[in-house]
Amino acid sequence: MGAAMAAAATARGAEVTLVAGPGTPDVAVARRIDVESAADLERALAQLAPASDIVVMAAAVADFRPHAPLPGKMSRRDPGGAAVSLALEPVPDLLAGLARGRRGARPYLVGFAAETVAGDALAARAGAKLREKGCDAIVANDVSGQGIGFGADDNEATLLFADGASFVLPRAGKRRIADQVWSLLAARLPATEGSRA
Repeated sequence: MGAAMAAAATARGAEVTLVAGPGTPDVAVARRIDVESAADLERALAQLAPASDIVVMAAAVADFRPHAPLPGKMSRRDPGGAAVSLALEPVPDLLAGLARGRRGARPYLVGFAAETVAGDALAARAGAKLREKGCDAIVANDVSGQGIGFGADDNEATLLFADGASFVLPRAGKRRIADQVWSLLAARLPATEGSRA
C-alpha cells in the first residue's frame, strides 16, 4: 500500500522519497531509501521528515523487537539452546514521535491502521489511533479479509480526519485506493509549492 501511495503521489507531481522495507515493489519515485529494521526507519524519518510537507506512514512496524539481538544464528547445540528465553523491548511509536516533534502544521501526517476488525469497530479503533498518535489523517483497513490488505492486490479502507470527517473507500486495487486517498487529502493539505512527500 505504501508503494501505491508513493506512485499515486508521484503521478500527481509530488517529489516523493519512498522509505521502503523488505519486499516493497519498485515504483518510479524521486528517491528510494531501503531499510531493514524499525531502527533504520527511525533514522531515515529523523533525516527526512523535517524537510517534508507530507509524511505517509503505511509501514506495519512490529510493536516489539529483541532487546539484545544476537550477531549470529542461535543453535540448539549452543549451551542453553534447548531452553531459550527471549527478552523483548517496545519499538518506539514513530508516527507519534513525528507528531510530537513537528513545528506547526508541517509535516502533514497520514498514518495507516492495519486492523483485524471491520465496520464500526474498525472506525472506532482507527479514531482512537488518530487521537493517540496526533496525526492529521489515518487510513484504516481490515487486513483479515480474504484477498485484501497484506500480500494482496486489493484493499478497502476508511479514511478518517482529525476534524471528524470520514470516508469509506470500497474494495478496489491498491493504486485506485491510493488515488482516492490522495484526492480526499488534496482538499485538506496546506498549500505548498512543489510538495515533498
